[in-house]
Amino acid sequence: MISPTLEGKKMLAECATLELDPQRPRTAFAAVPLVAEDAAATSGCFVEEGAGDELLPYARWVVDAARHVIISFGPRSGGSQGELAAQEYFAAVLRDTILLPAQPSEEAPEPRVPALCATRPQVFCESFAVHPHAFMAFIPVMAALSILSMGAFWIAKFVPGSGVLCWVLAHAALLTMVLEMGLYREFLDPLFPRRTSHNVFAVVPARRRPAKRRLIIGGHADAAFEWRYNACHPLILWVMNLWGIGCCIFAVVCANFVPYRFGWAVGALQLFFCVGGVLHSLNCDFRTVVPGANDNLSGALCTLALAQILRDSAESFDDIDLVFLVTGSEEAGLRGAKAFVEAHLPELVSTETAFIALETLRELPHMKIFSTELNGLVRNSMPLCDLLGHAARLVGRDLGDYASIYVGSSDAAAFSQRGIAACCLGAMSPQPPRYYHTRYDDWDNMDAETLRVALSVLLQTVRLFVLDGLSAPADAAVHGATPAVEV
Repeated sequence: MISPTLEGKKMLAECATLELDPQRPRTAFAAVPLVAEDAAATSGCFVEEGAGDELLPYARWVVDAARHVIISFGPRSGGSQGELAAQEYFAAVLRDTILLPAQPSEEAPEPRVPALCATRPQVFCESFAVHPHAFMAFIPVMAALSILSMGAFWIAKFVPGSGVLCWVLAHAALLTMVLEMGLYREFLDPLFPRRTSHNVFAVVPARRRPAKRRLIIGGHADAAFEWRYNACHPLILWVMNLWGIGCCIFAVVCANFVPYRFGWAVGALQLFFCVGGVLHSLNCDFRTVVPGANDNLSGALCTLALAQILRDSAESFDDIDLVFLVTGSEEAGLRGAKAFVEAHLPELVSTETAFIALETLRELPHMKIFSTELNGLVRNSMPLCDLLGHAARLVGRDLGDYASIYVGSSDAAAFSQRGIAACCLGAMSPQPPRYYHTRYDDWDNMDAETLRVALSVLLQTVRLFVLDGLSAPADAAVHGATPAVEV
């Protein structure tokens, strides 16, 4: 049974009186108490089942804190002031959660060690460079190169040797699409303005050193630029995506295989695909940043809520390090997760490490464990997927077969690519739903029941990982794990 500590109960009382003024300056910073027991603040979200569950106050807090972040800090594109303010808030909550009461000022500072090897609870904030517009800008760049290639196709008919230009432009468009969207490489980044983004993480070290293993749980703080067509209807988005990609592919086909004798037929098809390329390039509205409540304040704030749950439940962690990570600039192409892995790779590989990415926890019927990422090109850790699936079954939730992210990716891919065991827990329809990357992804569209179930699964996963790491037994109850409340 989880019982909030005295400090946790004080947080409950304080948060019950929390009021946010929509007119207040969006740059204001305040550390909101971690757990909200009062349901009034979340009255706009969907009705929860199992309202008596002990984890429900934490799920309600996630919704309330998301409301606070969205109203108080404003747009959170990668490297923006809004993202920084949100990360400062997350760091303050983590400090209040994992750190003991104020330590004597005369205490000797900890010897300089790598962050993930800290020997006492600490919160870190690390900066990295990001070009937030470069990732989604591949669409207009790809369209422009494809259209120019089709123009050069006809010039080559009258100007000998200019066919090379047609071939180069078409394959440059294809390369842009493959490297940016297909592989999430930083191909166009040098062409766009640079900003500074941040990762925030808290380390709760094992009581016995050295630790046997390390578990990292995290979500991302930033929000996406709005996708205009998905805001209208998901079907329109799919049509425009296929039309725009078809423009690039047809440009390559023309540059390599199409003879001029087909004349008007080729020209008509080129005109058709050029229109598709132009319309596709208008999908991303770089002037509008979505609220990002489900994608992905749900994941970032569940990470923080889990830290408080573990503290309130007085769990014992003698042999594992726990890390609660909130990355920046995920929507810019997993830049925050990649920066974190690169900065801490020696620490990550020196100890058995597992990372669970939390992504868009909104639709309970679609809650899945994702074993394949990065457009289906990267395989996540099957032992970790099995561990997460077993934890879900112990709490009464069968998540079914593992799923794949065939279009897009999560932060887990950045870890899996470097050989670190990782997987993703998400709960969103693959259609995608209309709120995905649109203005409809606001705090009043969150689902506290989905958040509660996710927290229950994560809590049980931590307990299993403490026992046996990635080799958790088939029946954890034999080894002393306590199943969470059935959901």
